Amino acid sequence: MQNPNSEIFSIFESLLIAHIGTKVVDSQFHEKSASFYELAFDCFHMLSEKDQDIGEMNPIDCKIAKQQTYKDLEDLKNLLIAMAEEKNTMGKDNLLRGLIDRAESACGDARAFIREDEEEKEDDEDMEETPMKPIYKNKLQGLKKY
Repeated sequence: MQNPNSEIFSIFESLLIAHIGTKVVDSQFHEKSASFYELAFDCFHMLSEKDQDIGEMNPIDCKIAKQQTYKDLEDLKNLLIAMAEEKNTMGKDNLLRGLIDRAESACGDARAFIREDEEEKEDDEDMEETPMKPIYKNKLQGLKKY
């Protein structure tokens, strides 16, 4: 048996395609099938995270994950922009603009995680280079008398 989580993800994809493909031909099935692909995604998501919790799945490097996430979101945003620039987007213009805005916002959030890591690294480097100032033994030393 291949990785069960991979199989669950494949099932999720299949259910999602069935959901989307029936939108205009079977509204009753389409409406109900949303819960089917959501169930499959929840199974994949929760089981994969549980595998992380119990050590059955190796964690990935956070820096790489954050950079790849940012890259993927930028790719998504650029794909949406390219779709919006095509001439045959009638009926999708407002949807695409809204999705571009959401993707741009997600890119900003992902970029903030990367910058936060960079700032923490700079702070750590500054702490290593900055000598500690002497601490006064007497807290009142240096204060003028009234």
